[in-house]
Parts: sequence; structure tokens; C-alpha cells
Amino acid sequence: MNTHTPGPWKHYDDSENSVHRHEIVALGKTVARIYCTNGAQIEDAANARLIAAAPDLLEALQEILEQPNYTWDKEKILQEVKRIAGSAIAKATGEQP
Repeated sequence: MNTHTPGPWKHYDDSENSVHRHEIVALGKTVARIYCTNGAQIEDAANARLIAAAPDLLEALQEILEQPNYTWDKEKILQEVKRIAGSAIAKATGEQP
């Protein structure tokens, strides 16, 4: 049963002075908040991106499992699987696909 808040989840960096705050929002409500005051801003931002990408990563894995297993078209399926996974990984890491 899939009961999480549906995506997309958006990551907002709402940092002020020495307090670093990241908020994950979906459907107009906060899904998660990350606060940090210990100087780990880069790590915290990466964690927030990963959390925000959770629905995309789940969807990518579900799509990969749903790909047909036709022996005559394995190259096309592999390309599609790589595209789906690459897009989800790019969101999770903050990079371009």
C-alpha cells in the first residue's frame, strides 16, 4: 500500500546566518525539515536533495520493474531503464541528467 505524500517533492534552502534549514514540501505542506548549526551545510543540502528525490527514486524503481522483458528489444529496454534511473539519480544528487 502506497501511503506517502505523492511527488514531486521540492527542496527549499531556507538558511539564515549560522542556522541552516532545508525544507521538503509537497502539495503545499512540509514533508520534512533539516536543521543544522554544526557547519555541515554541504552534507545537509545533499541529505535534503536525497529526501526530496525519494518519490522520484521510488517511481524510477517501479518503472524499471515494469519494463517488459522481450529478448528482441533488450537494448531499447536497457536505454529506457538507464534514462529513468539517470533522471532520478540526477535529482537526488543535484546534478543534470
